[in-house]
This record gives sequence, C-alpha cells and structure tokens, in this order.
Amino acid sequence: MPYPADPPNDRLQGPRGDTLISTRCHVAAFENIGGTRATKWSTARYEWVSVFTPDADAMDKYANESVTEDEAVLFELRSPGMVRPVWHARIDTIWGLVVGYV
Repeated sequence: MPYPADPPNDRLQGPRGDTLISTRCHVAAFENIGGTRATKWSTARYEWVSVFTPDADAMDKYANESVTEDEAVLFELRSPGMVRPVWHARIDTIWGLVVGYV
C-alpha cells in the first residue's frame, strides 16, 4: 500500500498560496465491519486540515486558506490488538477561508 500520501503542496488543487503553514489530523470514525460480532476487517476515517498562505489575489493579507481532506483506511485484523492497513484513499472535502490577525 503506497503511503504516506504526497505532500499537501503536491496533491491539493485550488485557490491557495504555495506555503504550507500547518497540518493536523484526527480520527473522525472507527468501526468494525460487521457490527458487534468479531470480524477480520475494520475501517477508519481521518480528517486532515492543511492551512496555507493566501493566494496572491487574496483581499485580506492576513487570511489563510484551509483545505480539509477525508482519508478512509481499511484495516485487516492480524492478531488481537494488531491491524494492518490494506487500502486507503484521500479526497478534498472543504475549501475555506480562515482569517486571523496578529
């Protein structure tokens, strides 16, 4: 499974500046496929937020551009408490403008 993903500057499209300011990730969901019964497969959904400098045409020089991506990962149970990622995909989900003043 190819991982990690390409750097945000290389894979994300849209109106934003070129400099990555910060990135954060959190687990949005995790569940066993098959509900409550024991199963070999589980899924996780991660939410990544990358904050960039504004693009050259930004009206507010203090604005930052943020990109939110969801990442879905399929895990295979190897042994109790041990999983192995076998598939993943990332998609752009939200473009937003974050304004912050120093």
